[in-house]
Amino acid sequence: MTSLHNVSEKYGESISCVLANSFIFGNDAERSEIKDIFSNVVEMIKEAKGSKKGLSELLSSETYGCIMKSTRVPDWVLL
Repeated sequence: MTSLHNVSEKYGESISCVLANSFIFGNDAERSEIKDIFSNVVEMIKEAKGSKKGLSELLSSETYGCIMKSTRVPDWVLL
Protein backbone atom coordinates (compact mmCIF):
# COMPACT_ATOMS: atom_id res chain seq x y z
CA MET A 1 0.00 0.00 0.00
CA THR A 2 2.87 2.36 0.72
CA SER A 3 4.28 1.81 -2.78
CA LEU A 4 0.90 2.53 -4.36
CA HIS A 5 0.51 5.64 -2.24
CA ASN A 6 4.00 6.84 -3.17
CA VAL A 7 3.36 6.41 -6.91
CA SER A 8 0.01 8.13 -6.56
CA GLU A 9 1.56 11.02 -4.66
CA LYS A 10 4.46 11.31 -7.13
CA TYR A 11 2.14 11.71 -10.13
CA GLY A 12 -0.58 13.65 -8.34
CA GLU A 13 -3.34 11.21 -9.20
CA SER A 14 -5.19 8.78 -6.97
CA ILE A 15 -5.29 5.12 -7.92
CA SER A 16 -9.08 5.34 -8.09
CA CYS A 17 -8.85 8.27 -10.54
CA VAL A 18 -6.43 6.37 -12.78
CA LEU A 19 -8.62 3.25 -12.79
CA ALA A 20 -11.83 5.19 -13.37
CA ASN A 21 -10.40 7.29 -16.20
CA SER A 22 -8.86 4.22 -17.81
CA PHE A 23 -12.28 2.56 -17.76
CA ILE A 24 -14.24 5.62 -18.92
CA PHE A 25 -11.86 6.89 -21.60
CA GLY A 26 -9.71 3.86 -22.38
CA ASN A 27 -9.87 1.53 -25.33
CA ASP A 28 -11.58 -1.87 -25.18
CA ALA A 29 -8.45 -3.63 -23.89
CA GLU A 30 -8.00 -1.11 -21.07
CA ARG A 31 -11.67 -1.30 -20.09
CA SER A 32 -11.46 -5.07 -20.06
CA GLU A 33 -8.39 -4.98 -17.83
CA ILE A 34 -10.05 -2.60 -15.35
CA LYS A 35 -13.19 -4.74 -15.36
CA ASP A 36 -11.10 -7.82 -14.55
CA ILE A 37 -9.32 -5.99 -11.71
CA PHE A 38 -12.58 -4.93 -10.07
CA SER A 39 -14.18 -8.32 -10.63
CA ASN A 40 -11.24 -10.06 -8.98
CA VAL A 41 -11.30 -7.69 -6.00
CA VAL A 42 -15.04 -8.12 -5.48
CA GLU A 43 -14.82 -11.90 -5.93
CA MET A 44 -12.04 -12.20 -3.33
CA ILE A 45 -13.96 -10.07 -0.82
CA LYS A 46 -17.19 -11.94 -1.55
CA GLU A 47 -15.52 -15.29 -0.87
CA ALA A 48 -14.05 -14.02 2.40
CA LYS A 49 -17.05 -12.13 3.78
CA GLY A 50 -20.10 -13.08 1.71
CA SER A 51 -21.83 -11.04 -0.98
CA LYS A 52 -23.92 -8.59 1.02
CA LYS A 53 -21.51 -8.04 3.93
CA GLY A 54 -18.49 -7.87 1.63
CA LEU A 55 -20.00 -5.19 -0.58
CA SER A 56 -21.36 -3.19 2.33
CA GLU A 57 -17.88 -3.15 3.93
CA LEU A 58 -16.06 -2.47 0.65
CA LEU A 59 -18.18 0.48 -0.46
CA SER A 60 -19.01 3.68 1.39
CA SER A 61 -22.46 3.64 2.95
CA GLU A 62 -23.60 6.30 0.47
CA THR A 63 -22.40 4.34 -2.58
CA TYR A 64 -23.77 1.07 -1.23
CA GLY A 65 -27.13 2.72 -0.53
CA CYS A 66 -27.33 4.16 -4.05
CA ILE A 67 -26.58 0.79 -5.60
CA MET A 68 -29.12 -1.02 -3.44
CA LYS A 69 -31.74 1.66 -4.14
CA SER A 70 -31.19 1.36 -7.89
CA THR A 71 -31.68 -2.42 -7.81
CA ARG A 72 -34.95 -2.36 -5.85
CA VAL A 73 -38.13 -3.13 -7.71
CA PRO A 74 -40.96 -0.64 -7.12
CA ASP A 75 -43.96 -2.10 -5.25
CA TRP A 76 -46.31 -1.50 -8.16
CA VAL A 77 -44.21 -3.79 -10.39
CA LEU A 78 -44.84 -6.68 -8.01
CA LEU A 79 -48.61 -6.23 -8.41
